[in-house]
Amino acid sequence: MITWIADPMAPPILWWFVQATALVGVAALVQVLVMRRASAATRHLVWISALVSLLLLPVASQLLPAWPVGMRFVAASKDAAVQPLTEPLTALHVSQSSAPEPVSPAAGVEAPAASSVALEQSSSRIYFVAWIYASGIMALLLYWFAQRWQLRRFIRHATNIDDREWVRVFSECTRAIGVSRSVGLLKSRERNVPLAFGTRRPAVVVPAIAETWDEDRRRAVLLHELAHVVRFDCLMHSIALAACAMYWFHPAVWWIAKRIRIERELACDDRVIAAGTEPREYASHLLEIAYSFGGRRAPALAVCMARPRLLEGRMLAALDGARNRRLPSARVRLAGASIVVFVLAALAAARPVVTTAGEPPSASEQQWPRGSHAREVVHSAKAAVQQEVKAIADLPVDGLKQVRAGVRAAVRAAAAGIGVQQDSVPGTWEIRPSETKGMVHLRIVERNSSSGTTVPIDMLEGLTGAQLTGAGGSVQFKVRRDAGTFTFEGVIRSGVGAGTFTFLADPAFPAEMAKRGFARPTPEQQYALARHDIGYAFIDELTKQGYGKPQTSELVRAGQHGVQATYLREMGALGYRLGT
Repeated sequence: MITWIADPMAPPILWWFVQATALVGVAALVQVLVMRRASAATRHLVWISALVSLLLLPVASQLLPAWPVGMRFVAASKDAAVQPLTEPLTALHVSQSSAPEPVSPAAGVEAPAASSVALEQSSSRIYFVAWIYASGIMALLLYWFAQRWQLRRFIRHATNIDDREWVRVFSECTRAIGVSRSVGLLKSRERNVPLAFGTRRPAVVVPAIAETWDEDRRRAVLLHELAHVVRFDCLMHSIALAACAMYWFHPAVWWIAKRIRIERELACDDRVIAAGTEPREYASHLLEIAYSFGGRRAPALAVCMARPRLLEGRMLAALDGARNRRLPSARVRLAGASIVVFVLAALAAARPVVTTAGEPPSASEQQWPRGSHAREVVHSAKAAVQQEVKAIADLPVDGLKQVRAGVRAAVRAAAAGIGVQQDSVPGTWEIRPSETKGMVHLRIVERNSSSGTTVPIDMLEGLTGAQLTGAGGSVQFKVRRDAGTFTFEGVIRSGVGAGTFTFLADPAFPAEMAKRGFARPTPEQQYALARHDIGYAFIDELTKQGYGKPQTSELVRAGQHGVQATYLREMGALGYRLGT
């Protein structure tokens, strides 16, 4: 279900979405566990830190060294992940077959053509996702450019306030709130709410109707807007807009931007009350200003005093005498910055590595050596395999035999070095409908060979024709032989199935062979006999036709050459004997 995360052909935006979600989750967890009793200014700091981290996440992902993050999931197969159907299993035959097979001109280009089609489809999906993502960013940027033009037009029509009383109150509020830089005071000719704008050259704008306000309301309004200036809320507002543009597809980012607006206004209200404004009077001013300008909207790039949707919560907060209105201390800011850097670095450097959670390790796997010797053997074998496979691109067709031999030798060296029987490793299978009704074409690929045959679907215990031609999904079926049982697991889509198979030897088979006068087969011979359906019926047919008892190895060789009980019976009916 999550293999797309580590798929190199998957759009990077998918893993980016996961990283962003994890970052948002960390910020939300901090808010829930730590910030319940914190001040609005502290909560605002946490949320704005989350948005800044989101903006830095793509850059940090490119600059920081990657560290793998293992992800385990239960695949359809117990032993191995199912091979994608877009990757023909015949490609495995090039490096695993023990002997070259006749290759038709069409078969020579089948795997490259399929790979090319799969690559083209993946690229098309990536371009489509990138086009949608870029379109969303462009739409938001165009909207905000229009808002910036509206703000500039609004400012051009505003005039400086030179009234002595306004200047006196403004100077007192500047000192009370702690503003240390130059701030302009403007009056709008339009009927608009009080607002603040600008980062490098900030200014406060009051509506023309403010001429009728008394000194207490003027002071409350100016303190609130100057609190926005001293807190650099216009800059924080621009950061929130940039994060929404970059992560327009992520609903949690838009939710954080809304929380920032709420906490920003509450933090400014706390500053106004901390500067000496009586809470009840301030709540009354908020109510009357929101009522007077409830139908007016401020430009999107400015921060205004009274938004009707936030009014109730702000009035309750202003009247709450037990409310925490403290500013975050320097120690809290430093600790918060350290945590942000750590979390950002950890998430930005993370890279997904998907592994399969299969069955518990077998007895042979549990006995693998865990020391440096095993690691050296595996690394050397891996290097040999990579070197041989890389040589395929530089060799002619007749050179593939040497490549296959080198790959097989490297795999055997790795298996011998870590104590694993090569034949115990499961193989892969592929199935598709046959032209004959009730028959299917089954192809299996092992370490040393590959072969395909047409068999009745009834022989595949657990698989029906409806599963093969229906909607598809996970499947499991078995093929029972006298020497043991093959279990096939995988998926079926669009009438084609693929997956892995394992073999479970029948423990009573060697004793039954001994009763019939044959030497007990080795595990490898028992697997080969089951693989080629050499069982009791074949042995009984040999006895019936008067053959002497062959060696067990000769039984295996007969199966490898396609000699089965039906063939033996039909040839005997025609008067032929094996070997003539």
